[in-house]
This record gives sequence, structure tokens and C-alpha cells, in this order.
Amino acid sequence: MSKTMLHDLIPRPLRVVATGKRLPVGVLRTIYVPSELRRHGDELISSFHYFGNVLRPVDTESADIILALDGTLAAEGWKIGIGSAAIQLCGGSPAGVFYAVTAMKQLLALGYARGSETAFLDGGTIEDKPRFAWRGLMLDSVRHFQSKDKIKEVIRLIADWRLNVFHWHLTDSQGLRLPFTRVPVSADPCYTRADLAEIAAAAAEHHVRIVPELDMPGHSNALLCHFPQYACDPAHPGAEFCLGNPEARAFLKTLLDEMMEFFPDSPIIHLGGDEADMTSWSNCPKCRAALQHAGLSQMRELENQFMNEMTRSVIAGGRRPMVWCTEAVHPADTLVQAWQSILEIHRTHPHGNQMVNSVHYSCYFDYPADSTEPRLAWMPELPEESVYQSFEPFAETLDRLCGTEACLWTEIVPEWRVLPKVAARLAAFAETAWIQPEDKDWHDFQRRKKQLEAVGYGNLLQA
Repeated sequence: MSKTMLHDLIPRPLRVVATGKRLPVGVLRTIYVPSELRRHGDELISSFHYFGNVLRPVDTESADIILALDGTLAAEGWKIGIGSAAIQLCGGSPAGVFYAVTAMKQLLALGYARGSETAFLDGGTIEDKPRFAWRGLMLDSVRHFQSKDKIKEVIRLIADWRLNVFHWHLTDSQGLRLPFTRVPVSADPCYTRADLAEIAAAAAEHHVRIVPELDMPGHSNALLCHFPQYACDPAHPGAEFCLGNPEARAFLKTLLDEMMEFFPDSPIIHLGGDEADMTSWSNCPKCRAALQHAGLSQMRELENQFMNEMTRSVIAGGRRPMVWCTEAVHPADTLVQAWQSILEIHRTHPHGNQMVNSVHYSCYFDYPADSTEPRLAWMPELPEESVYQSFEPFAETLDRLCGTEACLWTEIVPEWRVLPKVAARLAAFAETAWIQPEDKDWHDFQRRKKQLEAVGYGNLLQA
């Protein structure tokens, strides 16, 4: 049988069975939604309304469209059945139902391509589930600040492509974006507690987990400008906290406690932990004394001791710690995010840590997609095909690979460029994060992407 619109979805579904029949969309008038799925039913109703079709909610399962939970499906798995007169959308959880709704929105765009009078849906069944549990986007809100509403737009966009993690980089040497009570931030644009609660609620509605990041011990010039007493040289605080100052460690633990209050529903707290310069530590009497007291020989070992102490503080707060990958070894309950090379995953695997793949040459969306984009001199190009054909980790490491995460650092990405930078390669990344590697087909992906673009699916997402 020739391909139908059921074969035009992104990410590419695991199983499609087409009947060869068509369902005129105009016959769909009623929808049944259980109370626990009301938000997702409202979103589907809104999508139909976008095309001029008004659905009437009813209290009977004899409705034209039914949303339901199905315990036989995987937690994030979903299924759509399109019959001769009705449609059923099922999920193994509310998240699965939500993903069925996102797929249905693509089908509606395809079905209405020639207008409402002739709109139809191809009949059949689609069943799907993700390869990875971790499908994320990291956004840097420090180098360039994004408004609360822009953050919510980003979360909605990634959720429509079935990503489920929003890693939020909130502190760095250029500024602080959290309303810490112990840190004056009046000079910086900053999210309020009310903003954070509103953003967290929007993320929860779209089944997206927020992973907030408080970067340490480097990338900390903004904090140390306010609190130079925690630097090795208070007269020239630099970007690294003093590893030999117990008060610096206590101060950071206080900030972590407050950060966990800001994000009560975030099970994972990211601590950064990379790119710290050892120069100030090597010249610091306190750091040298701490190194000797600990019986260590290298400052990187003292840094690793510091980071492990911070991860234990996160554990004590009832959360799970996460760090960027370095040469260091972390406790097995610490998530490690690879970014420099796929070899980091191979090197970390024996230590028992679960890992997330964000290797820059496949996942850094701040890199230009082509030669026309603004770029820093050192940045390589990262075209869409390279995102799609991203390097597959070694087979022996897959048992500890949670998934993958794209990253958007914003040194040269002001707020108005965030959505275009993300959107340009998001579909390719989303498919890579969702489907099995043997199901990848770059040329078929391009066919499906162009088909969705041609029928205005992007406009529907922005409605």
C-alpha cells in the first residue's frame, strides 16, 4: 500500500497500519474526555477549532473522538485509531495521551491541506513509544535573558515535538537569574518566585521536567563579585570559588537549598562543574592547605572532592545531582552529561553513572546551521543533517544512557533569536531522541518535514 498521511509524522512512528479508507473530518462533532485528561482534550479541541471545526464535549464514550488511558501501553507510549466514523487517542499515561494529541495535530494539518470542504484523515492505527526517557533541551538564560513568556513558548515548542526535559542554565559569570534572598540581583534581569512557579506549572501541563542549573565552582564571577570573600583572592575574585574555604562551601549549600525551594517539583538539580580554571587555586594558601590536609596531590582531585560534597548536599535535600562530564569520577547516583566527546560516555560508563548525551558537534544549537548565520570565530557549522545523523554511542554503554539533550548557549543569541535557533533543527533532534537508530532515514525525514511545512504545521504550533 502506498504511503498515507499516517506515514508523514515526525518523529517517525514505530508502527503504522493503514486501512486504505478515509474519514471525512467534517463528520467529527463530539469528543469524550475523562476528567484527568481535560487539559489534553482542551488542546485537541483548540486544534480542531483552528481549522474551523467545533467539537462539542459530551459525557458518553459513544462520541466521535475519545481520549483514554491504556495500561497496556508504555508510560510515554501512545496510540491513535482512525476508523470509518470515529477516532480514539490512547496513552499509557497522561503524557502518552498528550503525545497522541501532538501527533493528531500533525494529522489535522495534513488533512486540512486542501481546505475544510475536502478535509479528511487516512484510516488506520498508529502506535508509538520513545527510545529514550530523557529527551531534552538546555537553554542558557544568563548570557542573554529571556522573558517568562518566551520561556513558556520554548517549553510548549519542545513539548509539541515530544521532548520532555527543559534544562535551565540560570547562573554563570555573566549574571544570576534566580531571586536568591542572600544575593542582591537588582542590577540583573531576574525571574521572580511567581515567574518560576508559573513556568513550572506550564512545564507540568506539557509533561516537561525542569532541571535547573546552579553552576559551580567555576563560571561564578557574578556571585563572587557580590561575595568576594568566597574567592581565593577577594581583591581579584575571578570566576572560581575557593576550594579551601569551608565558608564558601557552606554558602553554596545555602544557595542550593534555596534553589530547591524555587523548584519543589524538580527531581534533578544540575551543578555544572566544568571548565574551572585552576590558576587561582594553585596560588591560594587555603587551597594548598586543603589539598595537603586531604592527602591529595592535584587540584583537580580537590575540585572533585568539592563537587562530590555538593552532590551529597543535593542528595540530602531529596533530589538527584547532575554534572557536566569532566575527567573526575562522581558517585554512581550522580547523572553525568557528556558534551566534549562521545568518548566521555565510554570513559564514564564503568563508574556506574547514568548519562545524557549532549556532545557538542551533534547537539549544540548555538552553532550555526549554515554559513549565513552569525557565529563566533571558533564555532563549527552544525547543519540539520549532522543533528539527525548524530553519533551513536557505543553499544556497551547504552544500558546507562538515559537519552540525549540539545543545548542552546546564548553568547550571541538574543531573546528574539531563541525560537528560530531552536526550531530550525528541533524536528531532526526530536526524531533522533525518539526513534531507534535502525529506523532513521534522512531522506524520508526530509520528505516528512517538507510535507508538514507545506501544509502550515508551523503556523498551527504558533497559534
